[in-house]
Amino acid sequence: MRAAIEAADNVYHTVQGTFPEAVADFESKWIAFQAVCHSLLASASPRECTRTDEFETLRKQGLKILAFVVFKLATDVDQNSHGAFLFNALVNDPKYRGVPDDDLTSKEALQRYSGQIVELSVQLNKVYEERVKLWKEYCETYQAALCRNICCCGDEYWDLLEVGPAFIPQLMVEYAGDRGGYWYELIHEIVHGRTTEAHAIFDRPKWEDGPYAMGTSKTVG
Repeated sequence: MRAAIEAADNVYHTVQGTFPEAVADFESKWIAFQAVCHSLLASASPRECTRTDEFETLRKQGLKILAFVVFKLATDVDQNSHGAFLFNALVNDPKYRGVPDDDLTSKEALQRYSGQIVELSVQLNKVYEERVKLWKEYCETYQAALCRNICCCGDEYWDLLEVGPAFIPQLMVEYAGDRGGYWYELIHEIVHGRTTEAHAIFDRPKWEDGPYAMGTSKTVG
């Protein structure tokens, strides 16, 4: 579990380093959500926290907060296990979300399931990192003739597309640091199923704009 915590921590702080305002905004919303969850009566079902405005506010942030939610589940599952409900509201694919061992009506079941989410996320993050590495190497091989028809094709590109929208936050960081590449096109195709077909992309990387906003209120799967 230590490796899972370190991996989640690394992703969180990498995104925070590039988009500090976005992380601060998430944290303020998360604190409000947690306050509601922990104010529930002891006899109440943990699911009651999903019927609140605070939960809905976070859910509407969409896929771009997935890395933050995993970080919360990894670093303090005792206090943050309600985040599993939020993760489930955003993710449909079993390979990302796993399968809970019951209907999550107890704190213990919620904590076990949170651990499952973290482990799956770490495993998938390893796959993502390997595929990003291979795609970068592929593009560098053809750097002299770099164009969309080369970089946005080939097995390396298609394999990276398959990691899906759960990794949009990490791809956003890549794009912010390398605007000469085709990160924008990759993100756009993950979200929309096609590239932009634009001859040039001029907008600056912003958390709330561009292809990133298209991760809002979407789900994986």
